[in-house]
Parts: sequence; structure tokens; C-alpha cells
Amino acid sequence: MFLRLFLSTYLPSFFCKFTLDFLFADFVLHPEIPNPDRHEYHITDDAIGAGTPGERFNNNVRAIRLLKKLEREDRFATPEEQAVLAQYVGWGGLADCFDERHSKYAELKALLDEDEYAA
Repeated sequence: MFLRLFLSTYLPSFFCKFTLDFLFADFVLHPEIPNPDRHEYHITDDAIGAGTPGERFNNNVRAIRLLKKLEREDRFATPEEQAVLAQYVGWGGLADCFDERHSKYAELKALLDEDEYAA
């Protein structure tokens, strides 16, 4: 993913699509899963990411827990699970949750391993 982002940023656009298609044409995540069982999620909610800081925090935590479950089970998300993952909004507007004095700090610290927390 990083390579794709890097190349799309630094290659001229006329060259980029051909190069990216060529480099990643053979890569298929979980090739054993047939195409009919794959679901491309489309965001239809214009208010995605809206809500109070507490609601956004809870959505992020739900998404992280679900992602960890999917990784443990080595599988794709169902359409319903994709809707949960789409509610993840990041931590930029919730940065105070990383302050040890914040009421949600302990929950967040317990949820993430050291590398995830440092990132």
C-alpha cells in the first residue's frame, strides 16, 4: 500500500496508472476467496464521522476491535462489518484521549499494543 501511494504521488499521472496496474496486477489479497464472496463497500451516509467526541471515540474503538478480530480470523469483513469499519474517523480530533489524565486513556492504552500506540 505504501509503495502504491508513493508511486502515485511521485510519478507523472500519464505514467502512473500503467505502472501501478503493472506492479500490482498479480497481487490478490486472500486469493482463495472467490470474487462473488468479496464485497466492495460504498459509503452512502453523508454524516459519516459526525457525532460527539464520545461517539467518535466509541466508533474508533469498535472499528479497532473488529479489525483485530478480522486479522486473528484471517478473513475479510462482511458488508455489516465494513459499515462498522467505515465509522473509524482517526484520532486527530480526539488526541486528548492519549493524555493520561483523560477518562478514556486506560481503555485506549489497553486496546493498542506498544507499536500501535506509538504510531
